[in-house]
This record gives sequence, structure tokens and C-alpha cells, in this order.
Amino acid sequence: TKEGAESALERVLTKHAAMRLAERESHVTTRMVSAALRKGEVYYDPKNGTLNYILRSGFASGKDLLVSINPFTGKIITVISGRDLARSRMRRLR
Repeated sequence: TKEGAESALERVLTKHAAMRLAERESHVTTRMVSAALRKGEVYYDPKNGTLNYILRSGFASGKDLLVSINPFTGKIITVISGRDLARSRMRRLR
């Protein structure tokens, strides 16, 4: 169910990620985060040691959504919206 998926997602949010999501509540929803995890391009960021899921043009404005995950804990570290979020240091995995 939708509620079950959202509560499962909330269990894997770090405190920082929950705060970032709350700051962006008007335009980033837990459903969008789930979509980024399902459909986004996956990059490894060696500087931060994270897996970044980037959903290109995930917003009506054309902005991208980045969801950063700690690969060891599986917890969501942060959520960022913007343009050109993939940095040259990141290595695309899929």
C-alpha cells in the first residue's frame, strides 16, 4: 500500500535526510523519493562514499532529484533538487 511504502521509506531516512525532505515538503514527496530509487540513474560518489540515485527531469520545472544513500546501512542521507546534479567525480553504475 501507499502508506506502507511511505512508512518503510521513513524508517531508512537519517535525521539529516528527514530534515531536508521536510524543508522541501512543498515540492519533494516520499513518492518522488521512491520513484528516484526505482527509476533513477545510479552513481557512486567516491568523495562521499555514497550511492546517488538521480531522477532526471523529475519535476515539472525540469529539475532533477538526487537521493543519496549510504551503501553500508541502506539509509537515505540527503535529498537534493536541482540541475546537473551528477558531478564528474561520480561513476555511473546503471
